[in-house]
Amino acid sequence: MYQDKEFKKGILFALLAYVIWGTLPLYWALIHDVD
Repeated sequence: MYQDKEFKKGILFALLAYVIWGTLPLYWALIHDVD
């Protein structure tokens, strides 16, 4: 049970990191596009 909870936490963290690194360049491009 404990291991499963940690496993889900790891997946959530990896997913969050993937989303952040995926949207960061797009966000950066938007900022520079406005200027």
